[in-house]
Parts: sequence; structure tokens; C-alpha cells
Amino acid sequence: MSHPSLVPVRPEWLARWREEPLDRDRPIIDTHHHCMDFPGLHYLAEDFLSDIAEGGHNIVATVYVDVCYGYRSDGPEALRPVGETESLVAVAHGLPAGGPRLALGMVGFADLCLGAAVGEVLDAHIAAGEGRFSGIRQITPWDADGSLTPEFLHGRPRQLEAPAFHQGFAELAARGLSFDSWIYSPQLPELAALADAFPTVPIILDHCGTPVMQGAYAKDRPEAFRRWAGDIADLARRPNVYCKLGGLAKWLTNLAFHHLEEPPTSQVLAAAWQPYVDVCIDRFGPARCLFESNFPMEKPSCSYGVFWNACKRMARSLSSDEQDDLFTGTARRAYRLSLG
Repeated sequence: MSHPSLVPVRPEWLARWREEPLDRDRPIIDTHHHCMDFPGLHYLAEDFLSDIAEGGHNIVATVYVDVCYGYRSDGPEALRPVGETESLVAVAHGLPAGGPRLALGMVGFADLCLGAAVGEVLDAHIAAGEGRFSGIRQITPWDADGSLTPEFLHGRPRQLEAPAFHQGFAELAARGLSFDSWIYSPQLPELAALADAFPTVPIILDHCGTPVMQGAYAKDRPEAFRRWAGDIADLARRPNVYCKLGGLAKWLTNLAFHHLEEPPTSQVLAAAWQPYVDVCIDRFGPARCLFESNFPMEKPSCSYGVFWNACKRMARSLSSDEQDDLFTGTARRAYRLSLG
């Protein structure tokens, strides 16, 4: 279906601008990427590794995040997402030594609305992950303005507050697993309440909380920004919540660049995203913030190398130790990763 958020990648357009990597040797853990094999969207491990190699940055490891890739085609419906974990572990085992450690951390899917029964699914992910499985993501963006969301993403309102969801969330706590949350910015108070209810579960907020600047929110974008910033500040008071810095090159945020005649430079990206990234770092602190590429979803707006140059520009004013947190340290803590 057609929706302004669904934008194709234009390789010829991206190829018009290339940059040498800044601070080339700095280690990076890319904390959010996908593999996809859908009609019109084909992006496998070899495509991602090609983007990494072309960008020239020192990507030492990655965290893979669920997007319905490699699900089992049969068996119990609830267990089919375990196929994604199985698929990515097989891919990781097949990679040559010495390169990026793809899917060192894995965030799969298990429907927490199953309640206590989701424990079986989590245990299957853990077994399939061979030490790589970190937690789950449940996609729960919702807004009264239905124009914001493609039809295939329409979900239930206030899902984070459902009793069954909380019963399922308790199964994460029992296993020491994390929760990745993709929501729209007006839902940030709901996530704060969830963090209060489960203070021992690491919750990783994806995409800076997706500050929504389209639809009804386009009427007063400065007010939408103020509301988002205020809710980020409140959420950051929960010490078990982390914030991923990225995912901003979206139609929803009004910070995408696919519409430009020429692809953006890293200076252009950094200038547009800096106000949002600064709010998140100021409130959460570098020790609870982590950069993410969100590839290939950001690829319609910029190349992989230019994206990481923009991240390095946005972090330049911070100390070396603080930059270490943003690019590797926080990821290692939030997802319990070992680079040894």
C-alpha cells in the first residue's frame, strides 16, 4: 500500500555523495539493524556487510532487532518468531573471523500479551540464541491520528497497560531479559509507567522515542517538540531505561532527507538531528544512551558511512569516555554483550 513513510532506497542517488570516515579507528557497536526479505524490500546480511565495508567505520559488533525475518513456516503460531533467532545465529556462524560480529546481541519477538504462556517462547529463543539472545521487542506504536501509521502497523491502543501484557513482561524479568520499545512520542508516559512497574527489566527506548511531527502534530511542531522533550525528561528519571539515538530519518519526525535533490552530507544530518540527540543525552546521560543505525530503514535518506559520520559530529563536544559509552559501552551494558 502507499503511505508517505514507505520510501524506496535509491542507490544511484546515495552514490552521489561519499565521505571518508571520521575518527576511523573508534570502535562502534551498531545497536539496531534488520535483515528483510519482503516484496520490494530485500536486505540480507551480505547487503548490510557491504554497507559496513563501504562506510569504512570500525563496526566491531551489532545488535539485530526483530522484523519478521526467517520466521518458522509451521508449528505453533507463538513459536514461529523463534525462527528469526535461529536464522541469524546460522548467519553469524557462517561469517569469516576478523570481521564485524554480526548479531552479537539479538532482540527477537514474543507476544507478551500471551501472559505467562510467553515463557515457553522466551525459553525457545534463549536456547536458539546460543548466548546471543538479549531480549524482545514488541512493536506498539499507536495514535488517535490513524494517518500516521501504515495499515499493516495498526495495533491496539494502550497495549503497554494491558494486564496480559504485564503478565508477559514479568516473564522477561524472571529471565533477566531486556525489552526494546518502539512507540510514538505521545506514548512516552505509558512507557514510564511500565518502567515503574518493572524496575529490574532493562528497557531500551528505540529511535529517541519517535518524536512525531506529522499529521495532527504538524500544526504546532515547536509545541510537539516541547512535549516530547518534557516526556523524555520524565522517562529518564527511571534508571532502568536506556535511549537509542537514531531512527530520526523518518517521515514521522519530519527529519528525513529522501526528498532532497542531492543526498545529505553528515553536516546536514547532524545539524537537523542535534537538538533531539542533545535532549536525550542531557536527560539520560551518555551512560544510558547508545547510537543505532536502524538500517535499512534509514537508508532511503543517507548512506551508512555518512550516518556514522553524523553521529560522530553530534558527539564531538563530549569527553572521550562519554563517546566510548555512546558508541560501545552503553550497548555492552544494556544488552549484556561480551567482546572478549
